[in-house]
Amino acid sequence: MRFTLILWAICSAALLFGQPIQNEVYFEHIKSVKFHHSSLPTSAPIIDLNSSGRLKLTFDDLEGGNKDYVYSIQHCDKDWYPTKIGELEYLEGFNEEDIQRATFSNQTIHDYTHYELLLPNQRTSWKISGNYVLTVMDEDESNLVIMTRRFMVVEPLVNITADVLPALDASLYNTHQRIDFEVDLNKFYISDAMNELSVTITQNDRWDNAITNIKPLTAIGDQINFNKFGVSTFPAGKEFRYFDTRDIQLNSDRTEAIEINTYGIDVLLKKDLRRETKNYIFYREGNGVFVPNYEGSLRNGKATSEYTNVIFTLDSSQPIYEHDVYVVGEFSSWNFYPENKMEYNEEIGAYQAEILLKQGYYNYLYAAIDGNNQINYEVTESNWFETENDYTILVYYRQLGARYDRLIGVTNVNSLKGN
Repeated sequence: MRFTLILWAICSAALLFGQPIQNEVYFEHIKSVKFHHSSLPTSAPIIDLNSSGRLKLTFDDLEGGNKDYVYSIQHCDKDWYPTKIGELEYLEGFNEEDIQRATFSNQTIHDYTHYELLLPNQRTSWKISGNYVLTVMDEDESNLVIMTRRFMVVEPLVNITADVLPALDASLYNTHQRIDFEVDLNKFYISDAMNELSVTITQNDRWDNAITNIKPLTAIGDQINFNKFGVSTFPAGKEFRYFDTRDIQLNSDRTEAIEINTYGIDVLLKKDLRRETKNYIFYREGNGVFVPNYEGSLRNGKATSEYTNVIFTLDSSQPIYEHDVYVVGEFSSWNFYPENKMEYNEEIGAYQAEILLKQGYYNYLYAAIDGNNQINYEVTESNWFETENDYTILVYYRQLGARYDRLIGVTNVNSLKGN
């Protein structure tokens, strides 16, 4: 077993500079990264300990060829810092193994290689629950880190009941959603639940706005209550914008025009409006996901789908003062990469961006970033309490004297459907 210098550097930086390990893609030629439970492409990368299920990582390399990509797994604490336990304590088998599944694109304008990895596998599995980070490296380039991806292994030891309600703060009542929840310890004894339990809540599987380190309010018998005033309250947002390019032979409801030529495929989306003053409208979408084509009919599939130049247009009578505007979603790991930045076009009175994306179904939002890197969705999207959102509640447990955080319970609650 080898532990690479580059992975050590990432983990050391996380500890030294106070930065947890994030979901990142470090090179622009790495596209369409998906990490999810193998049975459901729209799911978060969460799996039960000792279950028969597996997680699936897929991505494309637009440089093509057959590269020697390897992966490594690091156990982390509840805040996504590397834990101070040895590899042998959390991993079964070998670290830094090859990604062996590679498929070359077939009859596409843009050449690429599609890679797949299933975990656990015969070479690598995990022994304990908690947070983990999967790192993919290029062995031919001295183990240069290509990407990092978070995932979670859970021991389902506690029951969680939850509900989504309006905010208790009257000023946020129409724009925010509050998650009330309790943890039932009837089947799992914890001697000091008030100090040994901690909860994280994510909205639509996003980590950029997750609420972390929520501590109990009361412990009455086996029922642990976490409903503190204002602690678990999220901006509700509005329904995600979307487009569908699974079939590029005809326009979908969000497509203005498609031009196919020998140099590429341009997909012009219909102009979007800023929604800070618009009324709320409900419609079905995927709560932020993107799903590139994997299988299917002619010209579809994981290695026969085209990469298209998608043109986004956000109507704005004038630039948003002292802000940069980006197109973001799961497809960008909720990060603000240079290729997702929009430019203001005075001639048409709108922001525009051209982003190379694989055929598929996409959800997205527009975000404004100020000079202090503060993210503002209010000026582009706004918030409405009725918005449909998915919330994931993650319960962590660290017994007094233990050296790592166990993940002992996970549940999902939908703002419209409930638990």
